[in-house]
Amino acid sequence: MAVTQGNQTSASALNSFVGVMNSAKEKWDSSGASEAMSKMTANIPQGTQEYLSSTSQQLLNRQKFRGISVVFGVGEERPFYLEKVPTLLVARLKHNF
Repeated sequence: MAVTQGNQTSASALNSFVGVMNSAKEKWDSSGASEAMSKMTANIPQGTQEYLSSTSQQLLNRQKFRGISVVFGVGEERPFYLEKVPTLLVARLKHNF
């Protein structure tokens, strides 16, 4: 019985989330924001558009993203410990980025 109730709760949460997303999409479409974004991007020079596109591809490369467990050190002795020693802090930041 508890499993069924958990499934119902999950389904209810999913339905609520889908409803919120649909509502947001409808408001976006009805506000004319899509047309405004199209006009704005049409006014950006082609060279700038290409530069932004290539830069975003480099920055948002999925192969270079680390998982949350690696970034926060989950599985380590003190996973959420914020290092205060500058040399160790720099080493951890280099590892994460």
